[in-house]
Amino acid sequence: MKKTLNTDIDPVGIVKDYCKKHRIYKSGLARMMNINYKFVINSLKGKTMDIDKLVAFSHALQYNFLRDLAAQLPASYPSHDPEMIKREQEILQLKEQLTQVETEKKLLEKMWLGKG
Repeated sequence: MKKTLNTDIDPVGIVKDYCKKHRIYKSGLARMMNINYKFVINSLKGKTMDIDKLVAFSHALQYNFLRDLAAQLPASYPSHDPEMIKREQEILQLKEQLTQVETEKKLLEKMWLGKG
């Protein structure tokens, strides 16, 4: 059976939802971005948006829409995000420490129960 990919990622919807949630009107957004109102209207039509436009909206609204889009992709896809790599390394270290602590706990339980 062939696996289908989720291509229902909607960058325009993410921007619209953010603006709606924070009560930011298109006219206000155009002023914030110092651009023509029609550019905002046209950018927020449809379901797709160029990355450069999305980055412009991110800067204007000081919100990382690209991260929201990335969150919709499978976690198994690799990333070169240094912060994410650091977190993954910390998780591995913590898992190793947990294994060590569990081993020590079992050893201490055996020692404690062996004395009784």
